[in-house]
Amino acid sequence: MRPARSLGMQQLTGSNDNAPSGLSTTDRALAIALRNLNGPRDKDLLGTAEALNALRHDPSFRTADALAREVGVSREIVREFLALLKLPPAVQELFRSGDLRTLEQGRRLYQLQLHRPRLVQAAAQAMIGMSAHQSRGLVDYLLRHPDVDIGSAVEVLDQSATRMRKEFHIIAELDEDAYRLLSRRAKRERLSPVDLVTKIVKEWLARAEHGR
Repeated sequence: MRPARSLGMQQLTGSNDNAPSGLSTTDRALAIALRNLNGPRDKDLLGTAEALNALRHDPSFRTADALAREVGVSREIVREFLALLKLPPAVQELFRSGDLRTLEQGRRLYQLQLHRPRLVQAAAQAMIGMSAHQSRGLVDYLLRHPDVDIGSAVEVLDQSATRMRKEFHIIAELDEDAYRLLSRRAKRERLSPVDLVTKIVKEWLARAEHGR
C-alpha cells in the first residue's frame, strides 16, 4: 500500500498543509485527496480539486480512469472537482473560504460559465446561503431565460417559493364508453382529459357551493 493511501485511510485531520512533509509531491496530493474524499464529499472542495489536479499530471495516472480508481470515486466526480479550477479566481475563493459549500454549486456554476460566463461571479455571490437545490434552480432558470439577469432570477424564484401550492390527485374509474366521451369533449375544448376533469370538478364544486 502506498504511504499516501495508508495516511488517507486513517482520515488525516487538520488542513491540507498538515500532510506529513516527508511525502513526495504525488503521495502528498494523494493523501489529501483520499482524506477529503473518504467521507462527506462537500469538504474542502478546492483543496480536493487542487490535489486531484496535481495527481493528474503525474505519469502514474495517465488516464482519468486510473486516477478515479486510485482515489475511489467515479471519473465524473473527478471531472467535476477539476472543473472548480476552471471557475474565475474570485469564485474559487468562495469555495476556499467555505462561503460556497457543495459540489453541486460548483457543477452548476461551471455549467453557467459555459453558456453565460458574464453571470458566473454574480451567480456565485447569490448562491451564498443557498442550498444545493436552490442553486440548481437558479442556474436552470438563468439558462432557460437567456435575457434575465441575476437579480430578476432570484426575485422570480423567491416568488415561486412563496406561491407553492398543494396538489391532490384523485383516481377515477371510468368504463371505456365514458372515457371515449370524455376524450371527445376534451378534444373539442382543446384540453387534455385530465385538465377537462379538473375543470368539470371545479365547476361542479362552485355550483354546489353557490347553491348552499
